[in-house]
Amino acid sequence: MKGMNLIFFTLAFCFHFAIQSSKTASFIKKAQEEEKNKNFEKALQYYTLSIVIEPKNKEALLNAGRISLIVHNYEQAINYLNYALKVDNSYSNAWYELGNVYYVKNDYTQAKKCYEKAIALFVKGISSYNIYACRSLAYIYLEENNIDKALKNFDLFVHYAKNNPLAKIHIAHTELSKGNFKKGFDLYECRREIEVHPEDRMDFLPDWEGQDLNNKKILIYTEQCFGDIFQFIRYAKRLKQKGAIVILKLHRKELLDLISFCPYIDKIVFNVSPSLAADFKVRMMSIPRILQETPKTVYNSQPYLYACPKLIMHYKQKL
Repeated sequence: MKGMNLIFFTLAFCFHFAIQSSKTASFIKKAQEEEKNKNFEKALQYYTLSIVIEPKNKEALLNAGRISLIVHNYEQAINYLNYALKVDNSYSNAWYELGNVYYVKNDYTQAKKCYEKAIALFVKGISSYNIYACRSLAYIYLEENNIDKALKNFDLFVHYAKNNPLAKIHIAHTELSKGNFKKGFDLYECRREIEVHPEDRMDFLPDWEGQDLNNKKILIYTEQCFGDIFQFIRYAKRLKQKGAIVILKLHRKELLDLISFCPYIDKIVFNVSPSLAADFKVRMMSIPRILQETPKTVYNSQPYLYACPKLIMHYKQKL
């Protein structure tokens, strides 16, 4: 009789556990759907309901902490993530997300401890998710101006991310900030793997890699954002001084009025076709690499941006 009672108790427990697990899975699925639709508050509610049913579900705790960070409820995020670590102290994802919370709170001391813990667990093979802890830790060291440690962690990121081009770009930025222009600009060419421009595929125009430009037409195509164009447009002037006829392919039409006042640009276009008469093409942000710039030779001919003469006269009278 006792044996039968034990069997019935075991069956009842398994049935109850199965129902609870099913409810948890249902709430987590709903949370993921809401998160996908950017309904973070609703997603957090469903993750919380799953935790009520299974208080020691570390994945639900992790996600509740992660979403709490997104909605800027930092203390709640810390509570959820700490509880996830009470459930499993070797849960490297929770260490990484906890580091993110402290990073946002500008508590770099705690953030570094969390990231280092996540990296140590990852190195042991527990989670591949936390290769990003290497990147985050590198950012902190960059902000602290500890360039060597930043590079060390970016190198780890590249190693574990299997040559992720984004990781190489971070290293390129760091090398450039150290003044290692050759290595930095060489590495920065990997951005081509992330952002492919239509001009890159124009086989009818050879790439410019330092050939003589005297009386040659060169197509310079801009990339990235306004600040990048403002900084690197100076190199169009440099190529003009080398005798080039400069054609600028401008991908930010909002800058046309300003760029059109640059006397060293012979022509501005927004689209390129095989009918374009040019001898070479080059990405604007690749020119310093080709010119082998160093911190001592950075081209700084001023001015290289010009304002509208009529506006200058107008505001001179007003001011």
